[in-house]
Amino acid sequence: MGPGSSTPLAGHVDQAIAVVFFGISGAGKGTQADLLARHLSALTPKRRVLRVDQGALLRSRAAQDDELGRRVTAILAAGALVPNFVATSLLAEFVSNNFSSTSHFIFDGVARYHLQAQMFDELMVFFDRPDYVIIVLELSLGEAKKRLALRGRSDEATEEQTRNRFRWWAEKTVPAIEMLQRKGRKVFRIDGGLPVEQVHQAVLQRLTLAQSSR
Repeated sequence: MGPGSSTPLAGHVDQAIAVVFFGISGAGKGTQADLLARHLSALTPKRRVLRVDQGALLRSRAAQDDELGRRVTAILAAGALVPNFVATSLLAEFVSNNFSSTSHFIFDGVARYHLQAQMFDELMVFFDRPDYVIIVLELSLGEAKKRLALRGRSDEATEEQTRNRFRWWAEKTVPAIEMLQRKGRKVFRIDGGLPVEQVHQAVLQRLTLAQSSR
């Protein structure tokens, strides 16, 4: 359904949905993914909601005391890029182990680069979810810098780390999103600079999950 489609009354979710959140660092991807997960859990209590956070998958793998874990730990500590095969294999394993045709999937931090996006798309097609929806939270570079400074995460502590994140977004993630859109995947762009609740309501409207007025 496109942005102009009529929205059903809240609670009318006929099938499982899959949503992928994209956005520059600080755009609020994690917050909006969490809000959507809670909304879907309330709307469809009989359906499982799988909240997939690529960063959490990487941190969990880094915590394992083996060679891969140690190498991932070093990469994350340096604020560098994790190899594509690590990100895609962890994601594929998680989805494979938790997949159910009746479950909603909400992804955050996946498919950030061209090859990862290709593999993610193949994964969704393989599991009969080619109709996944992409939500891009748009935010200016200036506002993104302010938000990162306020949240004070260790992997964003230096100017170089934040500069790298912004550069990767522009040079790698934006083209990946455009590639998926060219493949016919549905993409909705939302102003991530709005207050959190307004962004959430905009997400629900794009997904036709918002309460319609009578």
